[in-house]
Amino acid sequence: MRIINGDLQAAYEQIAAAEEELRQNYDELNRKKQKLREREEKYFRIIDSADEGTCILDRKFQVNDRMADILDLEPHEIGARLITDFIHADDLPDQEHHVSFGRKGTGDRLSTGRSDLDLDPCLSETLLQ
Repeated sequence: MRIINGDLQAAYEQIAAAEEELRQNYDELNRKKQKLREREEKYFRIIDSADEGTCILDRKFQVNDRMADILDLEPHEIGARLITDFIHADDLPDQEHHVSFGRKGTGDRLSTGRSDLDLDPCLSETLLQ
């Protein structure tokens, strides 16, 4: 009986140690998430207060108030639209070409008659989704 109790005690101690490690990891993750939220809030406050039009192409299309003014739309109206709604029709065929580079995982250079931008492969793919 002592062997079984000893095994149970050892198993319990292992479980308790694993639970404590999980709790510490969870607390650390929450601290990091809070720091990230604070940094994002600070970043967006800077972007929002800028006197230049700024857009962010990430999982969704976001703009600051100045960019919304330039586009003569409300920010919530812009977020509901596709990025292709803001690309000149003459440039759309070039975008398809650049998106293909993004899908292959290679960078490309966006060249239009109006501007030159270095595009990240992820950004290229985002443009026409």
